[in-house]
Parts: sequence; C-alpha cells; structure tokens
Amino acid sequence: VLLLAMSTILITLGQSAAVPIIPLLVQSYGMAAAMVGVAVSAFALARSIANIPSGFLSRQYGTRFALVLGAVLAASGHLMVGLTSSYEALAASRFIAGLGSALYITAAVIFVAEVSTPNNRARLMGIYHTSFLIGIALGPSLGGFIAEVFGLRAPFLVVSALSLLAGIWSWSRIPPHVGRSVVRRDAADPSIMSASRERPKWLEIFLTPGFLAVSFICMGVFLTRASSLFNLLPLLAQERFGLSVGGIGLILTAPSAVNLT
Repeated sequence: VLLLAMSTILITLGQSAAVPIIPLLVQSYGMAAAMVGVAVSAFALARSIANIPSGFLSRQYGTRFALVLGAVLAASGHLMVGLTSSYEALAASRFIAGLGSALYITAAVIFVAEVSTPNNRARLMGIYHTSFLIGIALGPSLGGFIAEVFGLRAPFLVVSALSLLAGIWSWSRIPPHVGRSVVRRDAADPSIMSASRERPKWLEIFLTPGFLAVSFICMGVFLTRASSLFNLLPLLAQERFGLSVGGIGLILTAPSAVNLT
C-alpha cells in the first residue's frame, strides 16, 4: 500500500495541478464561464464512464494493468492539453485525461481492498487516502507557481511527466496478480451461492439501501465541490480580487490541506 501511495501522490498531484489553470486557459480562448464548466465536466464525464470498466480490467488482468494504463492515458491527455491551441481539442484532451484518472483511482481502491483484511482495511484505506490528499493539496500550488513563471500551458507538460512516472513506478513496484479474478472466500456459503443464482450480483448491489445512501452522499459532495471550487473560484479570484494564478493555486490548496489534516 505504501508503494501504491507513492504513485498515487504523483497522479493526484498532476490531477489537482490543473484545477487553478483550466478555467483561466479556457477564458484565454474568449469563452464564457459556462464553457469552463464544459471543460471541467469533460474530465468528470470520462471518469464516470471509465470507473466500471476499470473494475472489469482489474479483475481480468490485475490492478497493475489498470494502474499503468490509467497513468499512460492521463499523461497523454495532459500532454495534449499543454500542446493544443483550440478549445475543442482542450475539452477532448481533458476527456482522455479523465479516462486515465478513473482507471487509476478505481484500480487503486481495488488494490487496497484486495490486499487488506476486514481487520486492517480501514487503516490501509486511510494510508491510501492520505497519499491521495497529499497530491490533491500540493497540486494547485505547484500548478499555479509553474503557470505564473512559465505560462498557462507549462504545468500540463510537468503533469504529463508526473503521470508517466506514476505509470513506470506502478509497473515496477505493484504485483501483477493482485485483483485478478479468483474464487471469493465466501463462495462456499450456500446462502450466498443461492442468492447469486437468483439475481445478478451487480443488481444486488444497486438494491442495497446503504450503498445507495453512500452513493447519493458522494454525488452531493462532488456536485458542490466541482461547481464552486473547480469552476467558479479561479474566475472569481482573478476577476473580482485580481489574484495571480499562483495566488489562486494557494487559495485552492487551503481546503485540501484542511481535508488532509
């Protein structure tokens, strides 16, 4: 899990470094605030599409495969953002980066679930999530600083390199077999076997009230966070308060740092 944490920091560092820059980059094309939302949502839409396929890939080929593929896609998408010169290409590039992010993050959670037991799973998830938040907290300041010194496109080239490093690290350090489809330990339970024959396992999950409740809570959290923090705060900070992109990065680091603490 600590080995996974190293590459997770690199992935989320790159993912969050783009947050203070995307709204300003879109605005530099002469686009309205609504189009900032489209560019941000392209990343999120890709994540919503790729989460379930990431689970299937992890079960078929192991979590390492999904981790590396996700890192490569994220690196490619961010590189394209840094090199593109049109809004349409930027939105498409963000979509590709979102696919990579979803493949990686979902596979990482599966990895922790697979290598843990009910007794230590909460502690190991805490370690993983801490590494996730370290990257999220440091990323906006890093991206803002690089953009202030070298321009709005420069951070995406750095982010692409960090994502590629995360893929190389995952390939060299993460065991290939973790997450591959195996007979579950509870498969011998006759009641579970009988229930699984009655209805598909995925349907059983979606009919679980606790699962639905947690899903709606997560949806609410991400809805408010994405709409206010990712879309509007960078524009508000620049237009109303005249903050530089570096200052915007520091502002965006604050809530993530509190979350990490």
